[in-house]
Amino acid sequence: PPPLPFTFFGRYENAPQRVVMLVVRDRLHTVSQGDVIDGTWRIERIGEAQIEITYLPLDARQSMHIGGPP
Repeated sequence: PPPLPFTFFGRYENAPQRVVMLVVRDRLHTVSQGDVIDGTWRIERIGEAQIEITYLPLDARQSMHIGGPP
């Protein structure tokens, strides 16, 4: 799969969901588990320290560090 195109911008809790803000180029995406970005990337899980994202065309899962405990 291609490298993740996102830059982590921030996160917050919207009980019971975790929400993260990801930037791609000049666009901010506010997403939670299950959301799909640009029909290509699905947010699988948002943990304390990382996000798991699937590249849908290849069904390939990748992780992105977002701070917090490892």
